[in-house]
Amino acid sequence: TRKHISMLLIALALVSSIMLLRQRGKSDALNGGLTIGILQTASHPALDAVRVGFMQAIREQMPKKVKFVERNAQGNVGSAHAIAQSFHADPEIKAIFAIATPALQAIAAVEKQKPIFFAAITNPQSLGVIHPTTNVTGSSDMINIPDTISMLKELVPQVKNIALIYNNAEPNSIFLIGEMKKELDCLNIAHLDMGVPQIGRAHVLNSSHRTISY
Repeated sequence: TRKHISMLLIALALVSSIMLLRQRGKSDALNGGLTIGILQTASHPALDAVRVGFMQAIREQMPKKVKFVERNAQGNVGSAHAIAQSFHADPEIKAIFAIATPALQAIAAVEKQKPIFFAAITNPQSLGVIHPTTNVTGSSDMINIPDTISMLKELVPQVKNIALIYNNAEPNSIFLIGEMKKELDCLNIAHLDMGVPQIGRAHVLNSSHRTISY
């Protein structure tokens, strides 16, 4: 179910974070606990669930008191960078959790020492923050594209054309659509991709209805 999938994504996002934070927490606990900064890109049920799940898991795993400094950029890139700068400059914040791509890009640009953990990012490798000397780790929420298309064909066996509606200003969305198109081409399924910022919502909806045929 969708709920189970969401919980799985949250669990994956926590695994690498908890393992490293437990080690850091043992030493920081001697100085009165650990403070973790949380930078969330925007308010959204899925992103909120990642934040809540992260905090709950850390509290269960850490041996001493953990303090969270929660900040939300509300979809504003400038705000994300301002929050990132404040986290970088705050000596009390020992680790940072970035939720979604803009948050990770903002904090990774300024913080090179404190551990940075991320979640809710489809293709973190493309951001240039994963390398041998990085202080960044986390997990991807990349979907299984072959299985997704296989399910679509099972549900709609007569499908001939598919409309792909995506955000062409968002790197994860661009990457995901590119991978989806490759798989559809291999299966000889026609597709029409539409970037939402370039066309009106009504036009997108009308076009999608025209291009999905059976």
